[in-house]
Amino acid sequence: MRATCASDSCGLPTDADRQPESGPPIATRALAWGPGEVPLKYRPVAFSESDHEYRQILVRSLIRAQLGLSLVCLAFALAVTASFPILCAVLPRLSQVTVFGLPLTLIALGIGVFPVILLIGAFYLHQAARLERQFVRLVDRVDGPPADD
Repeated sequence: MRATCASDSCGLPTDADRQPESGPPIATRALAWGPGEVPLKYRPVAFSESDHEYRQILVRSLIRAQLGLSLVCLAFALAVTASFPILCAVLPRLSQVTVFGLPLTLIALGIGVFPVILLIGAFYLHQAARLERQFVRLVDRVDGPPADD
């Protein structure tokens, strides 16, 4: 069903509105794709029911692997962050040590934790990209190579 307006422009600027006051008219061309006319880079592949189930299994395994990776990184980050305060609670004299006039706890938690957190983030990024590449490789096995037109 097509929406219609009382005027030709429906409140939008027309070609006449875009023309300069003087000089030759500017050539304009509008291109609109219909729902069945959008050009695709790859031809759609017909999937069987078993392909659909296999894809669901692959997506679930990717999500599960990414969840496991994020939980491992979170646990390691929490262990690193919580280890020094626990160590200071066990050894109270450690919290009294100063370096350049600053308490060791401030230096360790304020400066020493950030490089470790950055390394954990870099590790997570590398491993998540590896998991996604592996997922794409598995999906490409189902689809086969893209067709060249």
